[in-house]
Amino acid sequence: MLSLNSNTKYYAVESTLYPNPTSNSITLNLDGVSIVDVELLDIQGKLLLSQKQVYNQQQINLTGVATGTYFLRIISDQGNQQIKVRVK
Repeated sequence: MLSLNSNTKYYAVESTLYPNPTSNSITLNLDGVSIVDVELLDIQGKLLLSQKQVYNQQQINLTGVATGTYFLRIISDQGNQQIKVRVK
């Protein structure tokens, strides 16, 4: 938690995913939150996949996603995080 002054507090989500690079699915390891929403974006920011209520250690199916680099946006009440994902 970062505090700029006594009235403003910012929280950050610290999550990891594996395997990365992947060929068909990724597993989220959520730290400090139990449930999140996720969005998969291409490098131009186009939304390719959106999944609500993803839990810790839940797999996200990426079968059918073309080889390339993407960003997984993790959205929670405590803040957002974006992780680079490589699909091979």
